[in-house]
Amino acid sequence: MGTQAKFYGWKLVLVVWLQYFLNMGLGLYGSSVIGSVMLSEGAMTRNIHGITFTLLVLFMGGIAIFVSLVVSKMGVKISFVIGSSLIMLSSLFLAFVASQPWHYLVALGIGMGSGIAFGSVVALATTISRWFTRMRGRAMAIALTASSFAGLIFAPAINFLIQSVGLTWRQTWFIVACAMVIPIAAALLFVKEFPADIGQVPDGGEGKAPEKNRSSDALRTSYDWTPGQAYKTGVFWIIVIASCITQYPFAFFSTQWIPAMRSFNFDPQYAALGVSVFTIMSFPARLAAGALLDKIRPKFVFIAGFVCTVIAYILALAISPQTFFLAYASATFAAFGFGFSYVSYQTVTVQFYGIKAYPRLNGIVLTIASVVSAPASLVASSLFGSFGSFTPAFVLNIFIGAIGIALLFFLRMPKPPAASA
Repeated sequence: MGTQAKFYGWKLVLVVWLQYFLNMGLGLYGSSVIGSVMLSEGAMTRNIHGITFTLLVLFMGGIAIFVSLVVSKMGVKISFVIGSSLIMLSSLFLAFVASQPWHYLVALGIGMGSGIAFGSVVALATTISRWFTRMRGRAMAIALTASSFAGLIFAPAINFLIQSVGLTWRQTWFIVACAMVIPIAAALLFVKEFPADIGQVPDGGEGKAPEKNRSSDALRTSYDWTPGQAYKTGVFWIIVIASCITQYPFAFFSTQWIPAMRSFNFDPQYAALGVSVFTIMSFPARLAAGALLDKIRPKFVFIAGFVCTVIAYILALAISPQTFFLAYASATFAAFGFGFSYVSYQTVTVQFYGIKAYPRLNGIVLTIASVVSAPASLVASSLFGSFGSFTPAFVLNIFIGAIGIALLFFLRMPKPPAASA
């Protein structure tokens, strides 16, 4: 028990949770609130506002490949510091300098998006994969709950500073910049790259050893794949496609759920309540997924996620002013669908291909998923414009989820090249 008590890994989970919480919370949710004020006060036109936040989202996920190279070559600590520093510098520029359209595109779009990319998922997931083996799913799930807490806390907090305290948008950007001192200091002081750096081993060294890769039913590999070897396996591309299927309905929900509910003539507060339900229910969903991933084959957790997604949008087809409660049931199933599948694809890559290849492989997965899911809002809006209803968008999400379920029956541990020869 003495070794278990001294294991640094769980403290590190808290540290990377804090990184994700602050960098995502202030970088994304804070930017969304401040950006809306800049728009309403005429600092940005609607066109520039739209382009700026499109750039932010694209850079947030689209440069994951480059972030993964930095993580592999320079370490997760440097990645976290770069991310928080970019958010700080972008915020300072917006607070004291920005006045032209291109200023907003560069600072709020490219700079803020890049800061979030360096300071969030790639570095977080790599850290967890290095420090945990048997308990990797649970540790990953706990760390990933940070983004949900960030959404609940920072959007209303920033709005309070502006609407109730009376800060201007420039003063609020300065507050964001000052807050970035916390994750930078935490990364420099407390992030450790590998257990061996402080004389420890993954999981603290207690319990049975990780399972060997004896068959496709093993939970984790004992072979250190290279990225090049992984790219040649069909299983890796199944993971890539499954990640896209995970992110697409989430991108739809994040951007179009409130407009969809408003199309049923729901009051604004009741329409927004569905997003709150989704955020709250994502906590138990991610934690449950993490616990299951440490016990059973990941494809079953993944499939459960897609089944929940399909159920969510089947329920959405029946929503009407008379059945408004179905909106909250749909949001609950959507939360479990995303929570299960998101934790699964963040975990399964390292389980199947090992720690060394994981940063680059995860970078590829995140980049492709971000690019593929980016048009979800545009597609839903176009379908609504053509049909006058969100029903086609709901059906599309059902169809996408069904494809994911069928695809995941082929997900199994890949055989190492030596074993395949």
